[in-house]
Amino acid sequence: MRAMRALLKEKSDGDGPDDCVGVEGNLPQEHAVGGSDKSRIHSHSQTSSSSTIRAQSELIAAGQHAMLQHRQEDVAVASPAKPDVVDRGIISIEVARRLVEHYQHNLYPQYPQVYIPCTADELRETRPTLFLAVIAAGAESEDSDLANALDTEVLQEYANRSVVQSEKSVELVQSLLISAVWYIPPNKFGQLGKTDLRR
Repeated sequence: MRAMRALLKEKSDGDGPDDCVGVEGNLPQEHAVGGSDKSRIHSHSQTSSSSTIRAQSELIAAGQHAMLQHRQEDVAVASPAKPDVVDRGIISIEVARRLVEHYQHNLYPQYPQVYIPCTADELRETRPTLFLAVIAAGAESEDSDLANALDTEVLQEYANRSVVQSEKSVELVQSLLISAVWYIPPNKFGQLGKTDLRR
């Protein structure tokens, strides 16, 4: 966009002198010029015209490049999502539904930061990272080994989406808020703090 603006500015700056150059005979009397002056004006018009054509060609090329990038991004968005924790058998959909309900009825009232009004299936389909954060938050009530596995999954998801892919979205913020409250690193005592007292 900056390159296109610069080209447009260059084009408008180059067209400035042509504003007072019209069809021969339409010039005001005080601007009437002789033969040699006319040839210079004609030469300047040709130079300005060629620079305008060049600027337009560069604008078209820049626009085509931007459209290609946009199409590539659309293809990336439309590509099928990778298998999640349910697809890979880390957790069953029945247990995931129970953990989402546990978050809605028990965890959310304690720290009402991110409200989840939808079902586990809807959440999994529309906001997979938030779904992962919610079931990871509630997994400690189900099984500590499952909680460890889901904590690892959600941290990898954060690293991939926010660091590797540089994504910025409301879903990521909501997921991070849930993890900030309910994440307990059970394997490293040095990382334990007051977080474990919240349950």
